[in-house]
Amino acid sequence: MHKKALITGVTGFIGGAVARCLLESGWSVALIIRNESDASQIADILHKSKVYLYDGSGESLITAMHDSKPEVVFHLASLVLVEHQTTEIPSLIASNVLFGSQLLHAMVQVGVKHIVSAGTIWQFFGKDEAQAVNFYAATKQAFEKIVDFYHDAFGVSAISLILADTYGVEDNRPKLINYLIKALGASEVLNMSPGDQVIDVSHVRDVAKSFRLAATKLVENPEPVRMTLAVSGTRLSVKQLVAAVERVSQQTINVQFGGRPYRFREVMCPALISELESDWRKVELVEGIQELLEASRSATR
Repeated sequence: MHKKALITGVTGFIGGAVARCLLESGWSVALIIRNESDASQIADILHKSKVYLYDGSGESLITAMHDSKPEVVFHLASLVLVEHQTTEIPSLIASNVLFGSQLLHAMVQVGVKHIVSAGTIWQFFGKDEAQAVNFYAATKQAFEKIVDFYHDAFGVSAISLILADTYGVEDNRPKLINYLIKALGASEVLNMSPGDQVIDVSHVRDVAKSFRLAATKLVENPEPVRMTLAVSGTRLSVKQLVAAVERVSQQTINVQFGGRPYRFREVMCPALISELESDWRKVELVEGIQELLEASRSATR
């Protein structure tokens, strides 16, 4: 069956990977992009997709929804800030609460019933795993409540995929694994936290396939679905990740554990959330590190 997707956040690393995965699987893809978005990294996606511009209004989303008539909306657009300033609060709410709310409303107006959205493991913090690590995660929690409303009131079928640490080649985000690859063999000291916190690392290909699988589950289910499922990869401590990069590369990293303190409200162990069970072999961490090393070598040739 030929499926149609409408994707937000395609200019981001994960959003672009999801779009490519869907296109490779035969989906028809439409994109919602802001006027100010940098689309220079997704030229391969743009020429295969219909593009709609979001001007901040709900009407622009209704137009895109009505014209593209997707079976599934993939909502990956998000503003991620580990720490926030007063001036950044409006942007966080606009990106992570307002935009998604307008998107859900447009779906109801047009009769689109399925949405897969991206959440963060930082939404599950504290003794009862119901607190937010930071304001960014709190805005993501707020959106989840809005999804609940549209599911209860209008029968919107939704799966929220909770992401932890993600990585892959051509990822320009400030991710730990990228810093470790760059630090291999360098004389400069890499100051890190004590390193006992556990992280959950997933390769971008597995993340993209997870969004495709979740969408298929929604389309194939005749009843409205509301689920929150985790995308999980390899669980290990930060110290163990450093050791793994050194072992695979056969190089050392001049790391100083305890060179800086743990972050405010550091997550020492990610919450255990019901996982989306994959129907493919996931990328092993060693394999993923090897890919990063090869890409790094190619870039310096």
